[in-house]
Amino acid sequence: ATSGLPPSYRKILSEVALKHKVPYKSILGVSQLAHISQARRAFIFRCMEDIPNASYAGVGRYLNRDHTTVIYAHRKGLSDPSSLEPMPHKTAVHKNKSADGFSFFESEVVRLIKEGLNHVQVAKQLGKTPKQVTSALSEIRRKAPKMNCTDIPPDFGRVPKRIPHD
Repeated sequence: ATSGLPPSYRKILSEVALKHKVPYKSILGVSQLAHISQARRAFIFRCMEDIPNASYAGVGRYLNRDHTTVIYAHRKGLSDPSSLEPMPHKTAVHKNKSADGFSFFESEVVRLIKEGLNHVQVAKQLGKTPKQVTSALSEIRRKAPKMNCTDIPPDFGRVPKRIPHD
């Protein structure tokens, strides 16, 4: 990924990548994630400040970006040096997982079933179909033993079989 960069650019790239804990390819890539964009801006700023003959168009060419992007990053670094510092790392939490390991939907299904609602009532309450609730219950029963959930029995949420009338 760095073979087309001159040594001075490679040196800056490695320093920025190490400081921001971002891979080289990400800085040179197209990702718009905040921490990667910030590392990319820091790289651009450092190139413009540390390399005497660097031009906006030249730096942009190495990053496959327009020279106006390089101008913006350089000016932003000049006006707000704190924007070039690494972002604090947050503990990654998957957006659709709750603290107990189930998805938010599965957690809500568990809560409502424990309150005594049946499949259809849970579906209406959550704006889902009864089939989605049934699938979630199946998944909950599958996950529970692996997660050591003692409050979820193997038959959790199962509807008793109907006994035919005479």
